[in-house]
Amino acid sequence: MQNFNEFREKSELIYERDNSTPLFAVVAEKKFIEGKIEEAKKILDEGLSLYPDYAAAYYLYAKILISEGENAEAEKKLARAREIFSSEVLENYFEKLLSGEKTLLGNADPILRELNEEILPEKEDEEIETDEFVSETLATVYENQGAFDEAIEIYEKLIEKEPDNAEKYKAKIEELKSKK
Repeated sequence: MQNFNEFREKSELIYERDNSTPLFAVVAEKKFIEGKIEEAKKILDEGLSLYPDYAAAYYLYAKILISEGENAEAEKKLARAREIFSSEVLENYFEKLLSGEKTLLGNADPILRELNEEILPEKEDEEIETDEFVSETLATVYENQGAFDEAIEIYEKLIEKEPDNAEKYKAKIEELKSKK
């Protein structure tokens, strides 16, 4: 388990060494929370040019644009995000943002807190199990770092989590085994 703020800090260190990492969205969110909006948007633009199917990055971009009152541009980012991944919770969240409900940045955001409570199980503290972050993005990060065993482990968990994509993940595991 690790503290999510520590995860953000580590992500930023990785990003500084390799700005092509899929962790760009985590870094952009950190910049946004720090009030460095233009820097966050630049990071998102560069990252999305490399990872055009990264739904979370589009949702984050939309939130940033809404905070600046650029709702028309935010709607474009939301449309792209919905093509990739959509959920009722996210739709309700962005409906509230677009309607002008006042929010604060970062963890103090009451809508974001509501979203997190809906998606994440309750925790005693702010620590989060890394198993909750099992994703292709995490596997790609491990692969890019040369941590092939960790990437394989993630893909094995994804096979259990997403059986419809099992063949794709099995092929990726074989590819990684050949790289070892």
